[in-house]
Amino acid sequence: MGWRSSKTKRKGKIMQKITNQMMKQYEAIRKSGVCNMYDYYAVQQEASATNFYALASLSREEYKILLINFNYLMKKYKIKQE
Repeated sequence: MGWRSSKTKRKGKIMQKITNQMMKQYEAIRKSGVCNMYDYYAVQQEASATNFYALASLSREEYKILLINFNYLMKKYKIKQE
């Protein structure tokens, strides 16, 4: 059970690190349709090219947490999907 609690704590810390600004930047890239949003490296490249440095700063593990919790985070920050 110990490994689960440490994994849950790490996920909680990562969830706190994902900000409203990051989610808005993610949504802007998603709406543009320039890359597959499951492709971490393509999203990072596009984020850097469009000066979305907050989104570009996410590690691969943090990005995975963002993808898994996408709907929750969009609701949390009240960002509408189109």
